[in-house]
Amino acid sequence: MFASSFSHASRRLFIAGLSVGLLHIPLFGEETPDSPEKKLLEGHSIHGDSFSEGPRQEAVLLPGMSNVHFEVSTKNSDAQKFFDQGVGQLHGFLYFEAERSFRQVLKIDPHCIMAYWGIAMANVDNEKRASDIIRKAAENKDSVSERERKYIEALSTFYTSKKEKEKGDDRKKRARNLVRSYENIVLQFPEDIEAKAFLAFQIWHNSSRSGVPIASHLAVDGISRLIFASNPSHPAHHYIIHLWDNENAKNALTSAAQCGQAAPGIAHMWHMPGHTYSKLKRYADAAWQQEASARVDHEQMVRFRTMPDQIHNYTHNNGWLIDNYGYLGRVSDAVALATNMIELPRIPRSGSVSDKPDQKWSTGGSSYSAGRDRLFKTLTEFELWDEVLKLKDTPYLEETSDTSEQVRRDHLLGLAYLGKGQADKVDDMVASLRQRLEKEREERFAAADAAEEKARNEKKKSEEVEKAMVAAMRGHTERIDEISNRISELEILQSIAKGDVDQAKKQLDGVTGISDEQLSRIHLAVGNNDKAVETARQVAERSENQIRPLANYAYILHRTGKSDEAKVQFEKLRGVAAWSDFDLPVLDRVKPLAESLGYSGDWRKPAEVATDTGVRPDLNTLGPLRWHPSPSPSWAIRNAKGDVVESASFAGRPHILIFYLGKGCIHCMEQLQAFAPMQEKFAAAELPILAIGTDSVEGVRETYLNAEGEKNPFPFPLYSDEEFAAFKSFRAYDDFENAPLHGTFLIDRNGLIRWQHISYEPFMLPEFLLEECQRLLNLPEEMAAPPVAGTSAAGASESVN
Repeated sequence: MFASSFSHASRRLFIAGLSVGLLHIPLFGEETPDSPEKKLLEGHSIHGDSFSEGPRQEAVLLPGMSNVHFEVSTKNSDAQKFFDQGVGQLHGFLYFEAERSFRQVLKIDPHCIMAYWGIAMANVDNEKRASDIIRKAAENKDSVSERERKYIEALSTFYTSKKEKEKGDDRKKRARNLVRSYENIVLQFPEDIEAKAFLAFQIWHNSSRSGVPIASHLAVDGISRLIFASNPSHPAHHYIIHLWDNENAKNALTSAAQCGQAAPGIAHMWHMPGHTYSKLKRYADAAWQQEASARVDHEQMVRFRTMPDQIHNYTHNNGWLIDNYGYLGRVSDAVALATNMIELPRIPRSGSVSDKPDQKWSTGGSSYSAGRDRLFKTLTEFELWDEVLKLKDTPYLEETSDTSEQVRRDHLLGLAYLGKGQADKVDDMVASLRQRLEKEREERFAAADAAEEKARNEKKKSEEVEKAMVAAMRGHTERIDEISNRISELEILQSIAKGDVDQAKKQLDGVTGISDEQLSRIHLAVGNNDKAVETARQVAERSENQIRPLANYAYILHRTGKSDEAKVQFEKLRGVAAWSDFDLPVLDRVKPLAESLGYSGDWRKPAEVATDTGVRPDLNTLGPLRWHPSPSPSWAIRNAKGDVVESASFAGRPHILIFYLGKGCIHCMEQLQAFAPMQEKFAAAELPILAIGTDSVEGVRETYLNAEGEKNPFPFPLYSDEEFAAFKSFRAYDDFENAPLHGTFLIDRNGLIRWQHISYEPFMLPEFLLEECQRLLNLPEEMAAPPVAGTSAAGASESVN
């Protein structure tokens, strides 16, 4: 049998070598995979780990990727189409998909050297990979046109002139030279629109990443106008928004109205106008743009079975959207989106590209972390005490090991209990915070002692010892200040609730860290009317067009007898509150003011819809507002006896699928052995594990017999998928090199993929996976359900269309 006559790695290379789509030339002069100096590891690219990291599944031509054209040396029309798609994706910062498009070009036409330039351009945030890949293009630049050669030389010079290990690396100089290179292309090829676009991008990018100031914003704007004269809907509108973002956002309004429409299939292009509208305090328009971005992201994630945090800018966009919902008073939408972000699968990430990348879960930058942060913030600022107490024992506000989060949680619960008049439980929260304060002080001294001992053992000077101690204590000191401020706020509010104004005044003296809105109401409660008015005024003025500070200011003016001023602010509030929920505590406070001015019932003005935002599509046509899991494909595999086992036999039961690369893969065996001791815990959680390998049925039997000399070292069944059918259906397969990849999946009782990890290395964190599976499977059932067609949680935003 063919499968048994070759080693697994040799078979991979043999099949890959027969592939029409193989990248035939070894990448940038590395050893070939079959050379004795370099053994190919299972799951790794034959072109080196720069290609192991990155997209491994084939690209398709997608709608809405922009209408750009970048002529390259290829006779294949499909290769040209994918190249154009990749360039459009570059302009939209859709870098991962841009790289996929350029890899597809190489699969179609391995001699299209400019595809390597495209891949390098798609790694603008990863200079190591970009430098490795552009070298391949530079080595073959004589095979392309003079114009293409100029592009390759420009990028190659930027990276290869970098002195990576020397202090002499002048990034500013390299960045300026790259701009000059694009200028030379524009001068030599004046009809090349893309040269002008990349020139405009690079000038802005140099200012944001390399510290090279933009000498004239108007000049860069002028370059872009030349592009739009030839192609009015060119995605360079993106660069105009960035250009004016911190200079004069109003100058980008025309581009803001055309950016998303120029590439409607790229989420970030809808997001970018949100920058402009936010800077101009037009929060309704900003929220519309960010919601459009979220919907496009969700549509593509569900379609291609992509996990949320694998999408560049996704967390940033949705976090900002929640903020804008809050500014508008769309609090129910803010809470719904924040909880949805907490519900999203958490995916550990590797910090580097290597033979064996580190895998670790970090909350930093994750959707989960952003969702928790925005949920705490929204519940606190809008005083949603009933919602707090409803969520306190759920995964949304659960206790964690993070000290700062626990402090926020205790503080939030303390405020909620105060709001509901449960004084004894407030005392419990204050006591909990005091315990945390004492522990933090102990840890601060311990950290200082450890730092001192280490520095003295290293024979450091006295001043260096002192610096080391201060540095070690810094984080603890910041948390101590934070906890102290939280305790002070709760104690002041407790005194006010008891009617002990004198005590509250004493406690208020010298206190910091209380939000200005809260502080203004505290001043009002203790009779410091002038301070109350001034504090409320300052926060309202710096938070223009935001409902909460404005409502607070109008309330305090009314309470302090400043009727005329209160009326002026209330009239502003009527317009600002047009988009808001009406049952908010901050609006309930101004009800007496509204009644004094003759308003009863809903006093909000009708929303004013802007007319300068371009032709906007119905948001529902862009995708769902909430991410939801994709259906798991069906599969049929064989067990060690040769019997066929089908996915239908696991219907209605959550289960784990591990795709491993056969008994010859050392790392796969390490993975299975890492999961084996956890089998009982997975079983107790009613999560059976199925390990699906690339071996034949005979190979599966050998794995049972040969591993560590034991008869059955694996307490879960192993299966054969030697034709890779299941691997391909789960996208655990490299379409460019025709080789299977490592994959780990959680399938829920409804047959939806709730969690996945596909990589050139196996997933090695079984403890984390078990915890995450239990978290995800215990979330509300409706979270995983796809939305009903034609419905939307967009609320008032739909009326903007």
